[in-house]
Amino acid sequence: MRIAITGGTGFVGSHLIERALAEGHRINALTRRPQEPQDGLTWIHGALDNPESLATLCAGCDAVIHVAGVINGSAHDFHQGNIVGTEAIIAAAAGAGIERFVHVSSLSAREPSLSAYGRSKLESEEPVIATGRGWTIVRPPAIYGPRDREMLDLFRFARRGVLPLPPGGRISAIHVEDLCRLLLACIDNPLAEGRLFEPDDGREDGWTPVEFARAIGRAVGRRVLALPMPKALLMAGVRIDKAIRGEKAKLTRESKFKGQTYIVKRNEKTPTAKTIKVARLQYDGNWDPEPGGWRRFANVMHNTRGLDLAVTPMKLGEGKLTKDYTLAHMTGASRLKLNAAQEKELKDYVNGGGTLVVDAAGGSFEFKESVEGALKTVFGAAAGSLGSPLPLENAIYTAGGEKLTQASYRSYAKRILSGGFNTPRLRGIQVNNRTAVIYSPEDLTVGLVGMSVDGIYGYEPDYASKLMANIVEYAMGGGGATSKVVEATK
Repeated sequence: MRIAITGGTGFVGSHLIERALAEGHRINALTRRPQEPQDGLTWIHGALDNPESLATLCAGCDAVIHVAGVINGSAHDFHQGNIVGTEAIIAAAAGAGIERFVHVSSLSAREPSLSAYGRSKLESEEPVIATGRGWTIVRPPAIYGPRDREMLDLFRFARRGVLPLPPGGRISAIHVEDLCRLLLACIDNPLAEGRLFEPDDGREDGWTPVEFARAIGRAVGRRVLALPMPKALLMAGVRIDKAIRGEKAKLTRESKFKGQTYIVKRNEKTPTAKTIKVARLQYDGNWDPEPGGWRRFANVMHNTRGLDLAVTPMKLGEGKLTKDYTLAHMTGASRLKLNAAQEKELKDYVNGGGTLVVDAAGGSFEFKESVEGALKTVFGAAAGSLGSPLPLENAIYTAGGEKLTQASYRSYAKRILSGGFNTPRLRGIQVNNRTAVIYSPEDLTVGLVGMSVDGIYGYEPDYASKLMANIVEYAMGGGGATSKVVEATK
């Protein structure tokens, strides 16, 4: 495969080119300055503000990986480099007939209100999504590895034995080689198309600043004294850094410690009022597009309602889905095909009193189209009700004690929906006088992760989590009357 790469002379881009060549790809890479020739690599002299050079870069290529961007500078610099530059390479790719486009954004895009850089990275994603198909967005957290200069100051401080840090929060990070493997894997994997990924190093719940400082100390062979800094001292550092490095300052008044997450930890001081079993249904395909969603949601349910969820992945069709499981959840982000044994097990589970909840992760059209067909096969004429949303009087919307008849959709969903931006759109199948199958064409799964990312056709995370909590409590009540978990007294 021939790949066009922007940002190839930078930290991430240089590692990406090395790995792509090692995997046998041929590369066109953009550069402003003369570079040493390499087998399999064609350097294209130009820049993102030069349409002719971008056309040459993309000519004859099968895919684009857009790494280039501005990480330090003014708001104008961010706009020109991150937004206008992305629009330019998208236009060049379209002109060359390239449909596969991988865009490297930033985890900072989660919180655009906190920095001009984060705002520019979020806005850079919009033209990518607007292309319609063939795109993948990757939002890396803090990136480290050989030739890195953005985190170099942290390692320099660590070598001196002292590392000043923000006073709180959590950090996620990724090694540059791991990021490059992901970027290349996205190119020819159809499951990556139309998806947004936020990768990290796999450390559950991320790092506290002190843990991260000690890890850097181990990397440089020094025992490091981690010093969480009070806000007043950090603001003094902002002024000093601005005075010394000007627009290249790493600390700004808008700064947020790069890589902070939406982690929710279980509060062990909260007593457990009740435990229920939840089955997450496995099938041949992308059954688990957001592995962390239910883990986070289970902690939310324990902390806020004293309800423990015993969540178990379960292979559908093996006869293990029994009425012992109060709720079964099935989701996906690609086409679904069930066999006869799986269809029978779903039908037996629901007929036996179980409650099934299904959603299209990310709002995947392929999953939506195929799962609706599967549900019609399993439940026959009863599935005809999937064509219309449940009435707002349905007990699901009040099962948790909070009325959820006013929905909150993500901005991407609002751009697609033709109307009813404030109305929830759950569908249902009635079995034995209850809504036994609850189906959401709009995403719930990504919402459980708690991140307000764009490019997702679904509900805002807070509303998605509340809706799923109501579904859990509705299932606990046998699919009928409201069931409220009573908090145990401490």
